[in-house]
Amino acid sequence: MNGVPKGGQTAFNPNQSGSYAVNADCTGTMQITYTGGPVPAGVVLDLEMVVADDGTVVKAIIATETVPSAGPTADGTTCSSNCQLGVQVSFEGKKVLVYGFR
Repeated sequence: MNGVPKGGQTAFNPNQSGSYAVNADCTGTMQITYTGGPVPAGVVLDLEMVVADDGTVVKAIIATETVPSAGPTADGTTCSSNCQLGVQVSFEGKKVLVYGFR
């Protein structure tokens, strides 16, 4: 799994860093850490993923999202640091054909 940014960009997102691991059964984990920009520094996303279709598709869900701090919820619950949020987000990435090759 690898790729390059599109449209002359030099990085996918200069305000992110991360790592991933893929197991022999094509399942894996990914962690993305934000360093600033539109998303506050210190936000960490932990994802569970699967690689499919001969390595051309990655599907993932965000298992946990940790934020540096959060305001009170509707029921008054507060969190002052390293708050874990419940999320319902998934994504799919697909490698596209380039010059007829995968």
